[in-house]
Amino acid sequence: MNRPRVKEFEEEDKDRRDNAEAAFREWLRRKAAEPRTPRASPSREAISKHLKDEARQRVINQWHNNKRFAAKIEAYVNGTNSTQKPNGNQTL
Repeated sequence: MNRPRVKEFEEEDKDRRDNAEAAFREWLRRKAAEPRTPRASPSREAISKHLKDEARQRVINQWHNNKRFAAKIEAYVNGTNSTQKPNGNQTL
């Protein structure tokens, strides 16, 4: 009763594997046909932009950490356990 379906799935699986192997071989063929050129290094402008963006993100991260740390210190000084909004509204 279940045998024909199993055979169908096995045939589909075999077809899929054959198609995947053929696609992979085709990709290898195309890859081998491409000219081999050296990879371009980033320009000075690209390096400069990357370093500026990285420094900017570092400052933002530091600001967020300081802000979080200040809230923890304030909660400790005030004697509260958590940093809740003053109006008491809380979302779960």
